[in-house]
Amino acid sequence: MMGGSAVMTLIEEQAGRSASVVELMNPACVAVVGASEDRRKFGGRILHLLNNQGFRGRILPVNPVRAEILGHQAYRCIMDLPQAPDLVILAIPRDLVVQAVSDCGDIGAKGVIVVASGFSESGDEGARLEQQLLAVAREKAVRIIGPNCVGVVSPAHGFSLATTVSLVDRAPLPGHIGLISQSGAVMGTMIDRGISQNVGFSHCISVGNQADVDFCDFVDFMIDDPGTHVICTYVEGIKRPDLFLRAAGRAQAASKPWLLMKSGRTEAGAASAFSHTASLASNQAILDGVCRQFGILQVDDVEGMLVAASGWNKYPDMRVRSVAVLSPSGGGCTIAADRLSDIGVPLARFSDRATAALAPLFDGPVRNPVDIGAANDGAAMGYVETIHRAALQDEQADLVLSVVTNAPVLTEVGKMIGDAARAVDQPLLAVVMPGGYAEGAREQLAAAGVLCTDSLDAAMRAIGAWHAWARRPAASSAVRPQGLPVPEPVGAGRLDEAGVKRLLGRYGIRVNEGRVAATPDEAAAAAQALRAPYVVKVISEDISHKTEVGGVRLGLADGPAVRAAAVEMAAQVRQKRPDARVDGFLVQEFVRGELELLLGLKQDAQFGVTLAVGAGGTLAEILRDVLFAPCPVSRESAGRLLERLKLAPLFGGVRGGPPLDVAAVVDTMVRLSWLGHDLRDSLQELDINPVLVLADGAGCVAVDGRALSG
Repeated sequence: MMGGSAVMTLIEEQAGRSASVVELMNPACVAVVGASEDRRKFGGRILHLLNNQGFRGRILPVNPVRAEILGHQAYRCIMDLPQAPDLVILAIPRDLVVQAVSDCGDIGAKGVIVVASGFSESGDEGARLEQQLLAVAREKAVRIIGPNCVGVVSPAHGFSLATTVSLVDRAPLPGHIGLISQSGAVMGTMIDRGISQNVGFSHCISVGNQADVDFCDFVDFMIDDPGTHVICTYVEGIKRPDLFLRAAGRAQAASKPWLLMKSGRTEAGAASAFSHTASLASNQAILDGVCRQFGILQVDDVEGMLVAASGWNKYPDMRVRSVAVLSPSGGGCTIAADRLSDIGVPLARFSDRATAALAPLFDGPVRNPVDIGAANDGAAMGYVETIHRAALQDEQADLVLSVVTNAPVLTEVGKMIGDAARAVDQPLLAVVMPGGYAEGAREQLAAAGVLCTDSLDAAMRAIGAWHAWARRPAASSAVRPQGLPVPEPVGAGRLDEAGVKRLLGRYGIRVNEGRVAATPDEAAAAAQALRAPYVVKVISEDISHKTEVGGVRLGLADGPAVRAAAVEMAAQVRQKRPDARVDGFLVQEFVRGELELLLGLKQDAQFGVTLAVGAGGTLAEILRDVLFAPCPVSRESAGRLLERLKLAPLFGGVRGGPPLDVAAVVDTMVRLSWLGHDLRDSLQELDINPVLVLADGAGCVAVDGRALSG
């Protein structure tokens, strides 16, 4: 994890990179190449949107046959423009793009938005053309947004250079949500939903193929933008992991929420993502680990992301630790309570003040969730505002979730909820479940500015994000333990267990003592130098899982037992794996642990060496209870990883057994992560399975391992 000095370093590094992005997002003069009056064409739609949003800067249309378009003087070609535009959008065919970018550079334009598709997302020919485009842009010092994008919409700066149909005859609402999307359609969808739901944006950017300007450059811009309270990103692939990690560190340091919707999580999705924007999908489990470490909030649904972002748009300090649920019906209460339990968000325990305010309205005890329809005098719906006010005023509830189901006078119910929200400005989310019957209620809620959705699924995704934000990890530094060795490269190829244990020992990781023997007789002799009981394992580069071929014997009492086990083992391996070469035997001291863990290192193509921790032993591949984090990790990060494992309750002791030595496991994880960091240029993978966890105070021991370097 990045510490304070590292964060300051990356802030300084990013400042230079994002300076041009700041200029692109504040244009005083724009040019539209391929301009038209016809809104069915890209060039026409772009020009209409610019006019409709009242852009105050200079607009320069480029059209070879028109002298004037929509009240603006037009120019025959880019070279005829009277001044250098800050930003140019090219609404022209693909084959004309490279020359147009060259011309833009020649007149001093700062940036170009390329709408055309048919570049790297379309195959080898398009990829070569994209590289040519990038080479020209770099030669001429022009920044490129796209290609294969719909452009930029900036309500905060009053301009739109975009082709999206979502804004035909409509204007986006200004607000505090920043949106960056690789998909122009997803961006348009969110803008459209925002207009329908009265949700505003600061900036919306379609990045397409990211040939030059990366989506992380825009994330960095939004981190620094005081008008952006929350950042939403839809990405299909992370092209610059270095920029991603730097932006993640900056967002964490700035405490600015970052919502990430990452597609391509499955094999089918990855194939679709590549064909769409030439984006190679990342390993999802490793991306999950990176996001956990930096507090990036992952979502898997457009509506859920918009609702979550809308919460921070309205309530910049939104953090949800517990929720009060209100509904006109018991069914609505029960469904919501179940769904909150599913995502691990607790119901609030009402304060004495809230209980006192609610108690006169009900015959029985007042509990959360509150079934408003159960009020005691038959006039339940008349108490909607009173009950909502009491819940909103309760300091024990960070959020009031109002689940609106079918009920009498539903429009009046919506009005009363809205009146309570006007009176008490605290976080309130309304889920309106009925269809057309509830239109009046929706209108009343919208008029009161209540955060609202029709989807309970979207509400749960949003609440899950707000809850995760409240529990997000603080930035912590990965401190190198004292006494670690000076990094030395490891030779290419496989490293057997004995070699792995030597390497682990150099990093202060405890291993069980052992000796290598070439024959059964040597194995028996080796046992004399160790403490009984013993373990014998076959040594073979051809065998990854020794237990599957009978290549492990445990709990052997003496030298003769060791010899007999080695003879039997060799015969069994020859029978089950006649193709495998047996190089000898490893004789070790037998250690009995309370729990088996897997610890490992994995070289990821995007994020480098990552630490793995999870359930170990023979169940590792069956349970698949494994989490990842980029190396190196801090002690705090290591501890949080252990807490998130499904087997975490076992650390407290199993069936009356002693609590386990979690501190020793954390120390081992930290040391192993530094090993991975030090050998990041050569190590491909390293598995320690199992690591035996002993009782509290007794430590943990790595008893098996293998590695691959290259």
